[in-house]
Amino acid sequence: MGVAMKIQSAKMLRAILGQPEPVSSKSGPGGELAKSLAWVEKVKPATAACDCENLAAEMDLDGKVKCRTRRDSYYIPALMANKAKILDAMRLDGGVTSVIGLAADLVPDVLVRAWIGRKFDAACDAAKIKREPEWQYVRQIDKGTARPPMPFVARPRLTLVFHCWPKTGGWEKHVKELKAIEHRFDRKLMGISVGSAGCATESEVRETFGDSWEYFVFKNNHMLGEVPTLRWALSEIDSGPDDVAFYCHSKGTKSATMVSEAVDWWTATMYETVIHNVDSVLRRLADGSVFAGSMRYAGATFPTHNSWHFSGTFYAFRSSVVAGIARDVQSKYFGTEAYPSDCVPFAQAACMFSEINYPYLYETGKQPREELEQWRMSLSALEEFERHVSLIDTPSVLLTGAKVWENSVNPDRTCHAPHGRWTRTDIEDGEGVDLVADLEELDTVTAERFDAILSPATLEHVKRPWVAVQAMANALKPGGVLYIHSHQTFPLHGYPDDHFRFSTDAMRTMCEDAGLTVIKTNYDSPAAIVPDPVIPVWDPTAPAWLNVNVCAMKL
Repeated sequence: MGVAMKIQSAKMLRAILGQPEPVSSKSGPGGELAKSLAWVEKVKPATAACDCENLAAEMDLDGKVKCRTRRDSYYIPALMANKAKILDAMRLDGGVTSVIGLAADLVPDVLVRAWIGRKFDAACDAAKIKREPEWQYVRQIDKGTARPPMPFVARPRLTLVFHCWPKTGGWEKHVKELKAIEHRFDRKLMGISVGSAGCATESEVRETFGDSWEYFVFKNNHMLGEVPTLRWALSEIDSGPDDVAFYCHSKGTKSATMVSEAVDWWTATMYETVIHNVDSVLRRLADGSVFAGSMRYAGATFPTHNSWHFSGTFYAFRSSVVAGIARDVQSKYFGTEAYPSDCVPFAQAACMFSEINYPYLYETGKQPREELEQWRMSLSALEEFERHVSLIDTPSVLLTGAKVWENSVNPDRTCHAPHGRWTRTDIEDGEGVDLVADLEELDTVTAERFDAILSPATLEHVKRPWVAVQAMANALKPGGVLYIHSHQTFPLHGYPDDHFRFSTDAMRTMCEDAGLTVIKTNYDSPAAIVPDPVIPVWDPTAPAWLNVNVCAMKL
């Protein structure tokens, strides 16, 4: 933990970094150019952005189409830096008598550029087109078949993977987002891309995040971007049935188009709906999804196996399923974004927020901002409770009504805060009870104050529920959250007694009277009340619900 990985195999490191093997075949543009200009294989890349051993290798990695695109802006200037060698080649080439005997500084650059340009173009013409992926780009996608549910056997083991390109002015905003949630994860892996101008140093990144992270350091490569981080992470993460990985990156650091208010909103939204939304993501994965992310686009702007993608590289996945698929990450700048689609069809990926129909979110007017507000409003009281508790490191959580009664259903409630320190209370001692307390007197029975109180199916059994809500509010720490689940319509059931039914209005009133701020109320599980036919007046369409819920905070 906290030390850079030592990769012993050079071949393995090349595979992670996506580096080509030393040029041997002469099928690429660089290889073809080396046939006539052997010294090209000794020319270093013109920038620090490429990890290739030489310029010819970079040309082979680019392929003939991209080489032509970068011809005048990159490759010709890089070759012109070796003007003396070009002149030697021109003399040996023959037919260029005007340069014989002239010193390098006396030969016009325009003449040298023209000659090297012809050689460059001939190499591109002679090169074979790089083998296209085995799939074809299609816009009308086959959505495929969903997987059956894959419930977790035990508490999910979570790994957080972060690709850090510490560009000054951009990466710092990710620190707060990650530190707010890192306590939820059993393991944390970070790839640090170094070697670019205007970046924080490796030591500065390590100092910022600390020794609880495992680090992999590599030289920045603009053609691969995040790919080395994801490849390394895939080789490191566990792949048991309960292992889940969350992947994200330092979005908003690359260029002027990326450092903007629009990209900041985009980034914050992906943190909110995916990385900070751990428990909802886990439910979707347990329901059968292999990947879960936000802002899913049913199409592709780059080649992917199943022609869809999450717009932004923030997603979670079931490690065991992905390991079984064994798909490599494409050696392209978009490789990490394409990876979920390369692995599974559309139907096997959950969208946490926004099925968008426009993949580019760099413009404010084309971002689903109103949809985000609607998404927040759609969250249930339980989801709001989980989201708030998730951001607390090792929260103290009180569970009411915890006794296991004969013939009753007692599901494991700790899944709503698996990182918490739980205390279980009930009015009677018995199995599953740590603290015996009448809920109306809770705040006097225990001196402890809690980060969160979870009160499921309890309040209807309390004689004076408004007194119990006040006692629970008193037992909360400032900033603590209370979640109550009870019934609006439900058959009589006594554990040991049955006193009340509630509406959302009643829940709100009790919480506000106790000094709490209500975050959310909602009903769930629609029901129908069927009266005896002798009742003369009845509206069978009147709404009824089995359950009522509230989440409230102590400010």
